[in-house]
Amino acid sequence: MEFYLKDILFLAIAVYIYGFVILGLKKRYKFGVWIFYLGLVYHLSATVAYYIMCSFDRCDANHYCLQATEIDLSLSNKFIYTLAYPFRGLLGLSCFSTYVVFGMIGFIGLALFYIAVLENANMKDRTINRLTIMVMFLPGIHFWSSSIGKDSVFLFSIGLLLFSLSNIRKRGMITFFSLTLMLFIRPYMFVISSIALGLSFLTSKSKINIVKKIGLTYLLAIVILFSYMIIFNFYMNRYSFTELQDIKNFFDERKSIDTVVGSSSYQLEAMSPVIRIITFMYGPFFDSGGILYVAASVENLILVIATLAMASPKLPSFLKIENSLFFRFNLFYFILSVLFLSNVVYNLGLAMRLKTMVLPSFWIIFLMFKSRK
Repeated sequence: MEFYLKDILFLAIAVYIYGFVILGLKKRYKFGVWIFYLGLVYHLSATVAYYIMCSFDRCDANHYCLQATEIDLSLSNKFIYTLAYPFRGLLGLSCFSTYVVFGMIGFIGLALFYIAVLENANMKDRTINRLTIMVMFLPGIHFWSSSIGKDSVFLFSIGLLLFSLSNIRKRGMITFFSLTLMLFIRPYMFVISSIALGLSFLTSKSKINIVKKIGLTYLLAIVILFSYMIIFNFYMNRYSFTELQDIKNFFDERKSIDTVVGSSSYQLEAMSPVIRIITFMYGPFFDSGGILYVAASVENLILVIATLAMASPKLPSFLKIENSLFFRFNLFYFILSVLFLSNVVYNLGLAMRLKTMVLPSFWIIFLMFKSRK
């Protein structure tokens, strides 16, 4: 393993700063510090496991590390090169240390998610407290956000967005920053988040008056349209599309690849829309080999139990009564993301990874429902 004294020094400083911030937060939120320290150790254990796995197999994370040679403020993959460049290109850290840095970025996103839950769920209830801790230690989201790549940075951006929406009147600039970061990492998720935010402004009973709500939604619509033009031009240039038929042919080709390549026998394309959504959310389910699939199956069993726990006559009234901006955003974001991703992802292995983008909102909906029962 490539590792030097400067790596040890840098990582020690990073952990010290992290610990200092956590102690500061403890004064405000009164949570157990052990959750964040043990959580970080747990998360970085996933980083080590991911690094070892990638030492024996081809991984995007290794590609990001090797390509981090310059700053390029383009969307998607090249933006990850840019984020990795200060650590690889300037500081000259090893790939393993860069893995750890991105792993910490991912965990900070999870920590921000936890703080958002603290501010919106009834944490005085022991059951809610224990359920939240259980969610914090589910393995899937830790594993997929533990390495160099879009998953760790996206988890940070969605955690930051949820944290800001918990008190948007004081954290409006954080909302803007998190959405901008999302645009550079996964542009299509930026569009979904922006639409969900616009719908939330219109349907929530926040302290923002109706005129401001309409104005903010209109402004957001302009931003979405402008961003869509940027995203469209980016992908047209990236894949050398000259007309819309080229885009259709590209996605048809990707479908044929995704249904053949991958460690799953599932071909989501052949399923009906409803079954595709169910498979995206709850697959695999103890029907595939490999330790990753077994761990995912156990986590999916917990997801099924949580979903069934919400299948209550009280759910409709809860959805009507719970009309805060924070909750409405999570509801719209979850619905739109699942509908979109389940129809564009054609391989179950990829679905397992991309599902981590919607799980924070699912768990917030579940925990707030259990809090209000």
